[in-house]
Amino acid sequence: MPTTFSNTKSYAGELARPYVAAAVKSADTLTKDCVTVKEGVKYREALRVLDSAGLVQNAACDFTPAGVIQLTEQFLTPVELMTNIQLCKKDFRSDWEAMNTGRGFVNDQLPPEFQQFLLLYVASKIGEAIEDNIWRGGTAALTSTAADGADAGSTVGDSLTDTYDNNHFTGYQSLLHTAARNVQSTSTGAAWSTSNILTNLGIAVDNIPTALQGDPEVQLFMNPATYYLYYRALVNAGAHPQFALNAPIAENYLGHPIKVCKGMGAEYIVAARKQDLFFGTDLLSDHNEAKLIDMSLMDGSDNVRIVYRYTAGVQVAVPANTVMVSRTASGS
Repeated sequence: MPTTFSNTKSYAGELARPYVAAAVKSADTLTKDCVTVKEGVKYREALRVLDSAGLVQNAACDFTPAGVIQLTEQFLTPVELMTNIQLCKKDFRSDWEAMNTGRGFVNDQLPPEFQQFLLLYVASKIGEAIEDNIWRGGTAALTSTAADGADAGSTVGDSLTDTYDNNHFTGYQSLLHTAARNVQSTSTGAAWSTSNILTNLGIAVDNIPTALQGDPEVQLFMNPATYYLYYRALVNAGAHPQFALNAPIAENYLGHPIKVCKGMGAEYIVAARKQDLFFGTDLLSDHNEAKLIDMSLMDGSDNVRIVYRYTAGVQVAVPANTVMVSRTASGS
């Protein structure tokens, strides 16, 4: 069955080229290089975590082994994903693109400019879905029916009960919640605003492990809405808007860089190092390469298929090194 194709045509003027697509977001978290990307993961890769204790002792003449060396593992297991689209060339013979489909039914093709546009558009939509899944993928209770990952209804981002439709692998928020380490609720459970965003940032920083306090490698992740609450709080505190936007004061909090990731849920802050957050795939370029197959030469149909196949998955190497703050810590 072909992909549903709604073709709303306008015959009021010349066809506008190039095509203009609605604004889409790329996989923000990956393009900003704020997590560790592992390529070449065919099935599963073990992330080995080394820990130790009691290695220092008083000097003595004898060799006396002491201390504990512990090697643990977290598994990064990307899932196989695909995007399949089928369009009928007939849809293009009846509109302004007719002259670009070729001469004769046998030689018909999708208009070349539309092919290029469609491939780029689908690749960007895949990036958008992957970005959402990186953060909010998990159980069926992690969906969002509202646009752009926002929560439906009035309880925006209040817990992990939000639902959305890109739920193909478990994301960072669900992994951190399941680990049940350093998952903090805000003090009042109130909706986040300019009046409490600094308090919520303080909760995140206060709960960073002591050894990592002030470490610039610990980044504070939040979505654009949360970031602009922080920015407006700076403005309300007396900082000039232009100064606050461009100066380091708006790009970090107490020495920790702020990373704005569009896929995160509303009213969440995650504090983590790049080396503790992993994204795995077989080949990163698979996410923007596709096969376009003209089926007329294979089954005599009038269809064209576009096929993307790729893998993606995330893992948190050391949950104890990370902090997640949300309106409720219970996930309910």
